[in-house]
Amino acid sequence: MQDDVILWLVRHGETVANAQHLISGWHDVELSERGQQMARDLHPQLGHLTFTGVWSSDLQRACHTARLACDTPAVPDARLRELDFGPLEDQDWTQLPEETQREVLAFSENCTQGGELISVFQGRVFEFLDQLPPGTHLLFVHGGLIRLVLRCVGNDRFVPPTTVAKVNWSSRELLELTLGPEVQHRK
Repeated sequence: MQDDVILWLVRHGETVANAQHLISGWHDVELSERGQQMARDLHPQLGHLTFTGVWSSDLQRACHTARLACDTPAVPDARLRELDFGPLEDQDWTQLPEETQREVLAFSENCTQGGELISVFQGRVFEFLDQLPPGTHLLFVHGGLIRLVLRCVGNDRFVPPTTVAKVNWSSRELLELTLGPEVQHRK
């Protein structure tokens, strides 16, 4: 296992868009006050650990979570961004047609209806992950990215903010999944 690539994937804290049921994808939304506290709550688990590399999406919600949760600065990389939801960005989830909601929940190839295809999303994410050197890497990312990796290791599921998924990327094996608290949506 010393030559393996181990990933600690952390979903960012709740955002202002999450709290309003809005799909954010590539839109660069801020953490809510609750999301900032969620990120700080990760610090006892992550802050003191040493990793081979610490990375984040280049979107502010992931970068801000990294700053609050970890003492080691994260290196931002655009390949770790969320799925680009295209025309669904900024749409209220609760107002989408049921068929569109089913497609997004199924994470089907063209669930974004004109945004990024799942295969393209997978290509850019896996390109990044496959170039990581052996060791343990901490990544502050998004729910779609974690779902993409979990699907690859046979545990396809949506994860709430501040979930931590530990994966042996070399053997494509889920090691541990600690779900974050469910976000209570407010109207």
